[in-house]
Amino acid sequence: MVRLTGNMATNAGVAICGGTAIYFPTSVSATESTAAGCGTADTTNSSGVFSCTSLAANKYDIRVNCGSAFRWFRYADEIQHATYQTGDGCACGTEGNFYFGIGNDFGIRWSTADASNHAAVMGIGDTSQQMHITDAAAMNTDWARCAGTHPELAIHSNTTPASDYLAIGNHDGTTATVDVVGGTTLNLDISGTTEGHIDADGVCVITGNFYSINNTSVLNATTLGSGVVNSSLTSVGTLTGATLSGDLVLQDDVDLALGTGSDILVRLSTANGHACSACEDAVIALSDCDQSLHITDAAAVATNWNIPGTTHPNVYIHSNTTPATDYLRLGGHTGTTASIDVVGGTTLALEIAGNTELTVTASGLNVPANSDILFTGTTGTNDINLVDCLADALSIVRGSTDVIVFDTCTPRVTITPVTTITGLITATGGMTLPANADIAMTGTTGTNDIVLTNGLADALSVTDGSADILVIDTNTTGNLWTLSSALHVEGAFVFNEGSADLDARFEGANNANLVTLDGGTDSLGFGSAVVAGAFMDIEPGAQDRDMVTAVGMAINLEADSTQINACGNCATIAVGAAIHLGTQTYTSTATGLTVTDLSVLHIVGEPVDSTNVTGTRKYSALIETGSLGLGIPGGSGATLKFGGSTSGIVTVQVPAAPCTYTWTLPPNNGGASQFLQTDGCGVTIWAAQTGLVAASVAEMEAGCSVAVATTPGRQQRHVSAAKAWVNITAAGAESCPSYNITSVGDCCTGVHLITFATDFSNALYVGASAALGRGAETVPNFDSILAGSIRLVVMDMTDGVGQVDEVAGQVFFGDQ
Repeated sequence: MVRLTGNMATNAGVAICGGTAIYFPTSVSATESTAAGCGTADTTNSSGVFSCTSLAANKYDIRVNCGSAFRWFRYADEIQHATYQTGDGCACGTEGNFYFGIGNDFGIRWSTADASNHAAVMGIGDTSQQMHITDAAAMNTDWARCAGTHPELAIHSNTTPASDYLAIGNHDGTTATVDVVGGTTLNLDISGTTEGHIDADGVCVITGNFYSINNTSVLNATTLGSGVVNSSLTSVGTLTGATLSGDLVLQDDVDLALGTGSDILVRLSTANGHACSACEDAVIALSDCDQSLHITDAAAVATNWNIPGTTHPNVYIHSNTTPATDYLRLGGHTGTTASIDVVGGTTLALEIAGNTELTVTASGLNVPANSDILFTGTTGTNDINLVDCLADALSIVRGSTDVIVFDTCTPRVTITPVTTITGLITATGGMTLPANADIAMTGTTGTNDIVLTNGLADALSVTDGSADILVIDTNTTGNLWTLSSALHVEGAFVFNEGSADLDARFEGANNANLVTLDGGTDSLGFGSAVVAGAFMDIEPGAQDRDMVTAVGMAINLEADSTQINACGNCATIAVGAAIHLGTQTYTSTATGLTVTDLSVLHIVGEPVDSTNVTGTRKYSALIETGSLGLGIPGGSGATLKFGGSTSGIVTVQVPAAPCTYTWTLPPNNGGASQFLQTDGCGVTIWAAQTGLVAASVAEMEAGCSVAVATTPGRQQRHVSAAKAWVNITAAGAESCPSYNITSVGDCCTGVHLITFATDFSNALYVGASAALGRGAETVPNFDSILAGSIRLVVMDMTDGVGQVDEVAGQVFFGDQ
């Protein structure tokens, strides 16, 4: 039986070969065609069952009513032909579709689209693009999958069908997928035996199997296959051994690494970018841990050379006699010097065509008999460079006796025995004359010169046999003469007579600037370099020294008796002094220059206590005995000026009238309220006041003491004094002058409020007022009396007039 589902208008009939019934799920009429042996159609059966039990092959048709048309089906070994209207749903002959679901969700067809290769085709609708193969019990499972873009077949597990399945297909035109969903491994089996699998770690071949290309093994678990003749591998890991039957070819700039990591690298390098070389270079690179390359017999390849690592590469070519200790070392290039070292031997032989032409031994450089040292080149290029600071850098000997010795320490050349030299002697390193020997110069005046080579620190030295006495340095700017012995000048001496910008400096044992003269600034420094702006500078603290009582640490003028040369009997000298500071007149080429404090002698301040030193009494200037004179009689006069700590100057000066006297200061500070009093002879003392003293405020207010005096600042406090007074204008304003009045207010006609600057103690004070502009009928009165104010009311007593504005004067008495 075949069951058709869906719309019977499109699913109207099926041809069944060898079947026994056609089943229609909905009520559709069906009639039998004229054919012997067919049962009558059951038109009353709502199921629409039509039975055909005796059909003969190739003889009978079945006609099924398909809406307004008929469909005919012929039964035979296979469907031969069918006539049908346009529409899907009928398996109609060789090109009929068999559909499931609504519309074209899923269909099956035997397709003849390829005339030479007919094919069975399953079509999946666009709404799913998925076909599932599963157990019958899981047919109704909700697979919970989204519609795909390309067809995919899912073969489900019976364990958890919804989540575990093999997904095949999803070909997007480039890539197709085989996916083990819900699992971990895709096994690849042959005849039921797993030969390999794919998992998250990659492709795995079962032990004993191998990878092959074109049926030729290329790799198994341990070995590359015999078919591998080339490789693009960049690394093969660690090889425990390898035998090559052919060439090992490494491309340009590819390293052959020996040892752990990159101890030794061998490459054919194309890095040579020199314009004269277009060829590759063979390079052997050594690691920093050793920097040694050994060439030795194969039998000694594992020898412990016991040679420490070096900073720069070295090549060791070993002897086969004792390889570990006898070898030729080449290299060790430091950037300046490289070495060729015969280790374990005595001689380095340099040969030409097998013949030794030069040997180097511990004794030096040896030239065989009949060999010469030839210098070729232009003038000035043939130099023999000797090592510096060797007493015997080069010797020319005769037998066992030195004839000429080159000393590069001094430097000098010693010629033994005494030699007569005819011609010019140019001594650039020094010349030593034996005892009693002279250098005689003959010739005309001006031609006997000693010419020193320029640019030498020791161009000429005069020695005492063991030490330099005089050294002439032509390397320093202006040349330098170094004298290492006492100098006695018997005659006039002028330094820098040509007025050049030359300096002179005298060093002490501990102070490099004991005395400094700067020719460029015409300045002098003692203890330090010169100071800009000063003609002479002294820096006593540049060197530690002892402090001695009454000795100046910077400048000390000793107590001495000075003999004054006779300048005429009974002569008079205006001013005599050991140190004299003359009047200084300062000028400048700049205009408008102002100096706020200009002086001849400037003392910044008194000494300052510092580490481990405390001064009991400190002075900016100290005169131990004698007197300090300011000005001289008959002179222009001198003053003593005291500058304030913030501003201002107080000047003390003597009167211009001729007078001479002495003031003696009191022996102490005196007491409070005492004053300085003189005895008439210039001796001053502190004295107490014996007369009246100023009255206090209380005494003034009491007005009863006769032992004190009234002072202007307190006289208003007396009981008899007016405490305030004022004149008021007709307009009600204060008329100046007034006393102790803050303001006068015009309240209304004839009424004025008077406010005091200093209040009375209370309201029990009195005031007097007088109207100044009217007759006797005008009367001033007071009301609203307070300690700080009072109100004035001016009345005209004439009938019907009342309060009037009028000029009035007031005075007040009372206690404040």
